[in-house]
Amino acid sequence: LKMLVADLLGPHPPMQNCLPIFVPMRYIGFRGKELTDLIVDAVVKQILSARSLRLTIQQQIDVRRAHHGDMGSAESVLAFEVREFLKTDATKGDNKIVLLLDGYNEIADTEDPGTEQEILRLAGRVDNIVISTRSSGARPSLSGFMQFELEELSDEQIITYANAHLDGKGRPFFNNEIAPD
Repeated sequence: LKMLVADLLGPHPPMQNCLPIFVPMRYIGFRGKELTDLIVDAVVKQILSARSLRLTIQQQIDVRRAHHGDMGSAESVLAFEVREFLKTDATKGDNKIVLLLDGYNEIADTEDPGTEQEILRLAGRVDNIVISTRSSGARPSLSGFMQFELEELSDEQIITYANAHLDGKGRPFFNNEIAPD
């Protein structure tokens, strides 16, 4: 899905200055993780890996430490800030994030009711949420979201796509990994 989103958005995405946050939902419930935990982890990882933000981030962390004392590592300070942002009553339009929630059908049934409520709560705060799921899943659709269904790719489409991302080695990959005899 990450490669597909990159291909769809291209080099000049229509929502410039937005932070896309990819969240694999299959990890909800793993080690007690909730959707918000996964979003926080994804944002912190993305921010800390952005070399262009390192100086700015360190300056912001130093300011917070000066006001609040030692708050721990840069990771824990950022995690705190992201959690606070997700809790706020910020109105839609004020934020510049796109949540890409992948695998709604992969959430354990025991985690579903809480996750659905969490998604609906986030939808009131975040302008752009994309939820991917397989239509063959038994999970009911979320109300209030537009639904689109992607057609399955043909073998040749898969090979063409794989060639583009695997330096022309799509057919061997397809033959060995996707459709072995």
